[in-house]
Amino acid sequence: MQQKRLMRGMFFLFFVFSFIIACTQTRSIVSNKENNEKVVYGLIKRVLPAHSDQFMIGFIKKNNGQDCFEIESICNGIMLWVNNGISIAGALKYYL
Repeated sequence: MQQKRLMRGMFFLFFVFSFIIACTQTRSIVSNKENNEKVVYGLIKRVLPAHSDQFMIGFIKKNNGQDCFEIESICNGIMLWVNNGISIAGALKYYL
């Protein structure tokens, strides 16, 4: 009987702990995406200051665990689909 109570208590603590970690990681993913966007636009403004307003950024998932990018022409501008700040450098180099 006491062992069952102990197991239930441990299960409850494990569940609460897992929930807290999941919530924390979700929040960090959002802040990382916002951070990546600032980094990406900052790089474009440094490399092409006169044309930085012609670039749009979209984020995609990694391709088989590897960094990737896609370049697309949209509405008199260039759409760069990237998965992080490093792949934007490759996309810009490829475009230029």
